[in-house]
Amino acid sequence: MHACILTAAVASCFISLLPYRKGEKWAWYAMLVMGGTVVIGGQILFVTTFSIPSGLFDMILSILWIVGMALPAKEVLS
Repeated sequence: MHACILTAAVASCFISLLPYRKGEKWAWYAMLVMGGTVVIGGQILFVTTFSIPSGLFDMILSILWIVGMALPAKEVLS
């Protein structure tokens, strides 16, 4: 479990350094899928455990992820 999360985090770092900054479509989709997986997993964890502090943290991260993906979407996908 931890190795999977670490792998996704390292991959996100490398993708965001060059391809995502250049506005490549595949990088945007990769960040969408990897981030979505983590966000959905966090929300499922919140719903199943009702852990308030981590649930609030996951909600804040979810909002930041949605905003971060929505801002460059028009430029990347056009």
